[in-house]
Amino acid sequence: WSSDVCSSDLAAYVQNGDALWPLTAELPGRLAGFSAGQARLVHVSTDLVFDGAPERPYREDDPVGPVHAYGRAKVAAEHAVSAKPPVVCALR
Repeated sequence: WSSDVCSSDLAAYVQNGDALWPLTAELPGRLAGFSAGQARLVHVSTDLVFDGAPERPYREDDPVGPVHAYGRAKVAAEHAVSAKPPVVCALR
């Protein structure tokens, strides 16, 4: 059993800008496609997909509205992985 992890985070995205779009927004969907029927994919997202307006904890069905490029990339990644069933899980 082995595992490889690819990640980007807010600090890296701020430093490198949209150069990390392929890693942050596109790669998760590709991994979901490759893993279909072979493995489970857990995509780790972020609360930065939201705009920060509610004064209560977010719910799964709250609309996204990122105010930062990193949040927009993570929304794109969530959409990409959710389009690749059957076993994909996105965590925020």
